[in-house]
Amino acid sequence: MYSISLLTRESDKNELIKTFLQQAYPGRFAFKFPERWEWLYGRHAVSVVASADGAIIGHQGLLRTDIAMNGNSCVFHWAIDNFVLAHFRNMGVSSEVHRFSGKQCFGILSTWMSAKNVDLKLKTGDYLVGELKIYEQSVSVSSCHSIRSDEIKISVPDPSTIAESAFRALRDRTFYVKRTESYCKWRYAAQPFAEYWQISVGPDVVLVRKCGYKRFGTGLITDIFCEDKSKIAELRSLGMRYLFGAGCTTVRTSGTTELECLQLEAEGWRPRSVYPITTNLPAGFFGKAFENAYISFSDSDMDQFPW
Repeated sequence: MYSISLLTRESDKNELIKTFLQQAYPGRFAFKFPERWEWLYGRHAVSVVASADGAIIGHQGLLRTDIAMNGNSCVFHWAIDNFVLAHFRNMGVSSEVHRFSGKQCFGILSTWMSAKNVDLKLKTGDYLVGELKIYEQSVSVSSCHSIRSDEIKISVPDPSTIAESAFRALRDRTFYVKRTESYCKWRYAAQPFAEYWQISVGPDVVLVRKCGYKRFGTGLITDIFCEDKSKIAELRSLGMRYLFGAGCTTVRTSGTTELECLQLEAEGWRPRSVYPITTNLPAGFFGKAFENAYISFSDSDMDQFPW
């Protein structure tokens, strides 16, 4: 038998979490705990756990996120760090943890899941509301357009300018994570191991980073915040040029809307994978919000270092 509970900051037992993470992620434990764990769960996320015989056997994190949807402000939670230890699988643990989570929070969103986990979410009662498509391109000097060097500023992330650029670029979108200055500081500047770099061209911002040890030689263009959509391809090329100079021979980026995906394919990006986006709310709750949504690597926990 097992029980399910919510671990708050006051009740959280670090040693229990530490032991669970060592068992769940033996090859990535150093990147999960303690720095990333404190960054993620110290302020923004909570843990729902399944326990048996005094030990944690299953976990789902709930990352609180401020969302703009159809001009309104909402609070949703990304389901993250979903894992059940091998000996306790096929016992309904993950489904029960997810159901319990739904009773704690209004509106849970899930993505970046295995096909098995997607099926589990749908069988638990979730609905499919959108897709996040990942694209990939081999990069070389010839694949990168040039922009006058005196127009470019490369720096560590500046939360203020990122927030200003994101506000201008995303205000016509019908669903997106609010990039406030505090969010940008937490996500881009303070995240352990991520080492984001900001490329600025006037008021426009490109955010890039190299992948971790699991994807050596691969870089991510996580976000492009640009109000003038005709400039996005050029800015994307600039991100590729920077990553190539940083030692990357492969670059990945993402697209959510049909138009974005068509543009990426027209630029020569190859579709690599598709991650469904599910929710525990009825799909009708969102209307057509996901038709013009902005979801990227820097949402949920898709930009963690070993990616």
